[in-house]
Amino acid sequence: AIPAEGGLPAILDHLPGNGLIHESILYFKHYIWQNSRYYFADENILGIEGDCEAVLARYDLEPHQPVCLIVKYPDGSRAARAAENFELAFEMDGGTGPSIIRIEDETWIGVERIGPLLVIVFNAPDPDALTEILNRINR
Repeated sequence: AIPAEGGLPAILDHLPGNGLIHESILYFKHYIWQNSRYYFADENILGIEGDCEAVLARYDLEPHQPVCLIVKYPDGSRAARAAENFELAFEMDGGTGPSIIRIEDETWIGVERIGPLLVIVFNAPDPDALTEILNRINR
């Protein structure tokens, strides 16, 4: 009964295609969904509100399936604040470029702000795989 088909959200265009598990893509606009694929905080440390768009997706990199989270904020200052909050929560060294840290389960997490975008990769098997996903983000 719907006369026309809508397009997909533009934020999906930022996801790298190599290794992407298409069935895993989750588009959302409320922070409660951020923990649906990878739990990392009870509260809204990334400041995801109704004026933000976010996408979560898994990648097939045996033996792990890294999760990529991209959040698009209305402006770069909110993305910067979210990156700082994330780095503080995970005790990462902030600065220019991506922040990367190895966590207790021996996997790697990385975060990078690209203008109004915040990109976080969880569950990477090593720093090289993490950096490869970050570098392939469609900027």
